[in-house]
Amino acid sequence: QSRSRNLPAEAAAVRRLASCGFEAGPTPASDWSLTRENAILQFFAGELDRLKALWDVTLGTRFTAATANVERLAPRWTKLPLSSQSPSLSRTGSGTPNDWLTFDLGFSSPRGTTLDRLEIARLLATGTGHKKLPNGRIAVVSLADAMDLNEVLRDVSPEQSGGAFRVKRSQLGYLENTFGSPLEKSPHTPVWPLDSSVPPPLLTILRDYQKTGVQWLLDHAASGHGGILADEMGLGKTLQSLSLLAALRRQWPDLPALVVCPKSLLANWHAEAARFTPDLTCLILEGPRRKKDFAAIPSAGLVITSYQLLARDLAEHRTIGYGAVILDEAGFIRNPDTQAAQAARALQARVRFALTGTPIENGIRDLWSLTEFAVPGYLGPRKEFAERYESPLTAGGNAPLMARLRRRMAPYILRRLKQDVAKDLPSKIIQIHPCALTPTQRELYSGLMREGAAKVLDAENAKQQGQARMHLLTTLLRLRQTCCDPRLLKLDLPKQPPADSSGKIEALAELLEEIRDGGHSVIIFSAFASMLRLIQETVDAAGLGSCRIDGSTRDRAAQVNSFQNDPAKRVFLISLKAGGYGLNLTKADTVIHFDPWWNPAVEAQATDRAHRIGQERPVTVYKLITTGTVEEKILKLQEKKRGLMDAALDDEAPLMEGLTDEDLRSLLT
Repeated sequence: QSRSRNLPAEAAAVRRLASCGFEAGPTPASDWSLTRENAILQFFAGELDRLKALWDVTLGTRFTAATANVERLAPRWTKLPLSSQSPSLSRTGSGTPNDWLTFDLGFSSPRGTTLDRLEIARLLATGTGHKKLPNGRIAVVSLADAMDLNEVLRDVSPEQSGGAFRVKRSQLGYLENTFGSPLEKSPHTPVWPLDSSVPPPLLTILRDYQKTGVQWLLDHAASGHGGILADEMGLGKTLQSLSLLAALRRQWPDLPALVVCPKSLLANWHAEAARFTPDLTCLILEGPRRKKDFAAIPSAGLVITSYQLLARDLAEHRTIGYGAVILDEAGFIRNPDTQAAQAARALQARVRFALTGTPIENGIRDLWSLTEFAVPGYLGPRKEFAERYESPLTAGGNAPLMARLRRRMAPYILRRLKQDVAKDLPSKIIQIHPCALTPTQRELYSGLMREGAAKVLDAENAKQQGQARMHLLTTLLRLRQTCCDPRLLKLDLPKQPPADSSGKIEALAELLEEIRDGGHSVIIFSAFASMLRLIQETVDAAGLGSCRIDGSTRDRAAQVNSFQNDPAKRVFLISLKAGGYGLNLTKADTVIHFDPWWNPAVEAQATDRAHRIGQERPVTVYKLITTGTVEEKILKLQEKKRGLMDAALDDEAPLMEGLTDEDLRSLLT
């Protein structure tokens, strides 16, 4: 059976050969050849081994004979004990001797031939990269590899005296990625093993890839270095971070940890901490009286604050020595000049970690800002990084430079995609995403609750049970609308930005940003058709194309086809009643339920528009729930009466025949 040709791969191979100096023959069927001596030697010195790792390479007898007397020299480094370093390397600086790494560097071949760096420099200057040895053999050095070595040394900014270099120990991983391990490595034995560090209840919850992530975090914390956990959205960065913090509490029992996140996620972190790490005393810093709470920080296990408040409270935070600081949605500091970024870098902590599903959003500068927080000084001064990396990479077409940056970042960034860990994932991941009420919502909610409860009580006292039930239903509807967005109430409210009016809109905007940058497609469900029109504004602001189905839609098939087949259409807005069934939307790998539905079976049916036969990726489901409101009670009622909830609440004519009066009253108490 014939196989179809992969023309793009063939074109890439042709370009690769041409870059190595190969020349095409006179006809398309002719062989490619490498004829010039220097090109052959350089190919042997560097590119050949790289091609062997990618292609099936067979060496012909002529090539083998031509290179029989050639010795390929490569950089070799040796770590030196601290006691052997030159006195001239004992620079005054921060840290202990163990914070430094001393090494020697030279070039050698498998046969034992060595050349010092001065000789290598002379070969580079002549542009040949090879020399004849006294024994008649030819020593050859890859000019590209030697130039890369020079750039690596510039990156790590070593002190040098005689034959020794000294660099910060944080550069060890980068050097190993470049030169290989200087010694035979023994099996990795963690300083803080996962099984003895993380509380047993958490170990039973963590999936295999999450255990790998937590051990990675623990290894970095044990070495005194931070890092960037850049797992894709939906892979559990919060759970992995809480597992780390629980382990660190055992190592550093007197040091609190600080989590900084967007204000819309304060409730989410609090809820997740209560669920997974109940032994960590949790303190949220928010509101006008938060300054008084700083006195309680030394006895807290976990302190949570927002980026907005961090900058305002920086003076107080700087008086506290934290064990760990974690920035969630660390894209908030991608601009290093913002107050949030400057405040984060000024915090005092033993280790720092940044969590983000989009480590590079606007450009390479984002990476510098995140790394400067997590591993201060690792990427060098900002101006130098901009000149050597940001500007050239922004211009494009510099594959070796990008490869070096990846190699440089690899020790301090952990990035897993859903498809990379699919074997460890269930086919559907459901996450409750708590949202906090805005001040506007909270005031309206409290007033509606008081007013509704009074009307119900008056009707019950008048023995008007039917009227009392109607007041219950109406009040619940208006409370649910308030939780979504006060604009649904159609009251004469002061105009303000949507994110200030609704905590859910703010949370949705942040989710959409990560969905957009992660290349995902999403279905957003709401029980309120009028809410979809408000959500549309946020979708448009995120720059995402969308489709929509609600009760007024007449071209359902056209909307489905557009979403499934148009790459620009990344969001599908659907009212639960109109589009919760009969649709096949496997393009979406994310589902957001903007508001909870009374009947969990209806929610599940709606989710299955994406999670169905033909879906090749795990589906992540987010349920946006406002904390301390009727929505939390709806979730509890769903669990309690999952088998009985067979009625739904229509946004125009609320009827919940499957709920008893006792059920309804429980939602208002």
